[in-house]
Amino acid sequence: MESLDDIFLNAREIADPAERATYLTQACGNDTDLHSRVEALLRDADGAQDFFGAEDHLPGVVAAPLTEAPGTVIGRYKLLEKIGEGGMGVVYMAEQREPVLRKVAFKIIKLGMDTRQVVARFEAERQALALMDHPNIAKIHDGGATDTGRPYFVMDLVQGLPITRFCDEANLSTRDRLDLFLEVCSAIQHAHQKGIIHRDIKPANILVTLHGDKPVPKVIDFGIAKATQGRLTEKTLFTQFQHFIGTPAYMSPEQASLSALDIDTRSDIYGLGVLLYELLTGKTPFDEKELLASGLDAMRKTIREREPVRPSTRLTQELVAADVRRLNSNSEIGNRNSGLDGVSSRRLLQTKELIRLLRGDLDWIVMKCLEKDRARRYETANGLAADLQRHLSNEPVIARPPSAGYRFLKLVRRNRIAFAAAGGVMAALLLGLAGSLWQWGRAEKSASEARLAEHEATTNLWHSYLAQARANRFSGRPGRRFDSLEALVKAAAIRPGPELRDEAIAALALTDVRFTNDWTMRQDGGEIGFIYSPQLDYYVVNGTNGEGRMHRTADNAVIGRLPSVGHSISGMGGVQSGWPLAAFGGAPWRVARLGCARSKVSPYESAGFGVGIHSR
Repeated sequence: MESLDDIFLNAREIADPAERATYLTQACGNDTDLHSRVEALLRDADGAQDFFGAEDHLPGVVAAPLTEAPGTVIGRYKLLEKIGEGGMGVVYMAEQREPVLRKVAFKIIKLGMDTRQVVARFEAERQALALMDHPNIAKIHDGGATDTGRPYFVMDLVQGLPITRFCDEANLSTRDRLDLFLEVCSAIQHAHQKGIIHRDIKPANILVTLHGDKPVPKVIDFGIAKATQGRLTEKTLFTQFQHFIGTPAYMSPEQASLSALDIDTRSDIYGLGVLLYELLTGKTPFDEKELLASGLDAMRKTIREREPVRPSTRLTQELVAADVRRLNSNSEIGNRNSGLDGVSSRRLLQTKELIRLLRGDLDWIVMKCLEKDRARRYETANGLAADLQRHLSNEPVIARPPSAGYRFLKLVRRNRIAFAAAGGVMAALLLGLAGSLWQWGRAEKSASEARLAEHEATTNLWHSYLAQARANRFSGRPGRRFDSLEALVKAAAIRPGPELRDEAIAALALTDVRFTNDWTMRQDGGEIGFIYSPQLDYYVVNGTNGEGRMHRTADNAVIGRLPSVGHSISGMGGVQSGWPLAAFGGAPWRVARLGCARSKVSPYESAGFGVGIHSR
């Protein structure tokens, strides 16, 4: 099969589009990638004439076959190996012979691309590299032209890998990837300070090489760089209307737009956002193959209008798709790939952990870079780097309006030890408080249960008193009125109420008598009557012989005897000189002081004392 250069040169000589397409199909065979690359080169070559005018070759430039190849010596440089090829140039590893011996990168404009416009861009890249002096930007050492008049320049030989590939092969952590990206931001900031916009930031243009054990990213290929102030060379021309340059997957909306909006440094901020997105997720926000397959208009519309999903959301979608594929695979092949399932499971766990890391700060930082409105992006590469540093230092980032909770969370993360100690003290206090509350709860529960039990007991007692009052009222026995009212008084002491009032009214309406005390009277025989003192503490018994005995009520003991006076005792009461007085019936009445022999006639005809009944 012919080489890429041979196929390109042969196709350029075929003017008829149909014949050219037939030739490409035959020359490339089934190699679709080669076919695509040749077509891209042809579009670039044809586009130079379509967009920039006719190919007006520089004076002295003679169309000649490509003679550069490994072993060719151009000036002080011997070409050793072809290491790269872009849209307008070829890069060789070369050996510089003087004044020092070293290996360098030798970039020469491609044959067929030496129009005024392409040469102007090539020289602009050479001038842009000459302006910059940064450890993360490949330095230019020399420049000139070949014998055929094609310009070249010599720069640092960066023997490294594209940054995304290096990170994947080295299995770098998210923190290490961010550290490399911060160095890239520093390089782009330096270019912006020199008045240079890169306009094609992508992994292939950022190679990572090792200085000892330390990975160092190098920004290369300023082939479509644009000056923000003045011109890079006298041959620099403005980009024409309805023409945009760059890599579609990394192109900013303003680069894809046909408006008169000029490109500024914030276009590189968008490119940095796409690069960061790919470093974190392994994918670009928009798939490049899908963009190219959709056609020019659809591609431009996607870049300008379609909002990309957040990095964490992109990984979540891939995680769900991977789970579905794994389940389908298991259902089809059973357990034959159990080892692979284990590897897949580990990758799924790593993806889940990465989603957790991306959700929040990194999502917001990336999406701020990818804003369609460039006024909402970071103003500078340093601003983007500063926000990433804030994230790594657990400080609030400016990519979103911070809430109070968000600021507090960042404060905690910055002061883990102090908050851990305070958290321990707080935990102890909370545990103590929880224990106290638990004990209080138990005590309160017990007290509540006791109060409930007491309430139930008093309620039952209240109902018991009310029932007792009603039972007494309806019993019909002597004293029912008094017994009923006593029960109602006890119930009212617990809780007054209309039921007690109604029952009391019903009890008071009863006519009743009540026996206050019961005594057993001493009887010796022949008693014909008795009488109690007003205080019921003594009583006197009459005998048939008229003799009376005075007894103490409490124990029925005889405390005195009355001689026969011919009359029965009809009353007793009062005290005179410590002795009770007794009244004897008859006419006139006679009053005697018990315990002495004297007696006198009462001046009153009804001078009875005490309460009693006389019977004979």
